[in-house]
Amino acid sequence: MDYIEDTKYIDLENDILKMHGRIFVLLNLLDVLTTIFALNLGLIEVNPLMNWMFEKNIFFSIIFKISIVFLINFIAQKTKLKIFYNIANLMMTIVVISNLYNILRIFI
Repeated sequence: MDYIEDTKYIDLENDILKMHGRIFVLLNLLDVLTTIFALNLGLIEVNPLMNWMFEKNIFFSIIFKISIVFLINFIAQKTKLKIFYNIANLMMTIVVISNLYNILRIFI
């Protein structure tokens, strides 16, 4: 009976990690979309690396950003560090809210 309970716990932990991973990917996609929208409105990218990459080639900068997100997601899944996701998701939430705030300031 203990084995069944242990595997249920492991399954729950894996499901939680997958959920955190999906949230992380979604937040990063929202960051890309809101950044592109903001750039089209004339705002600037505050991240110097991404700003330089957007100036060179927007397509490859988006591919780079998404690749990094999936790499971080893969590493976090393999190491099973839930705290990593909590911190990363909090940071990305702040970035997306900041992007939306700056976009809305133009219209209000």
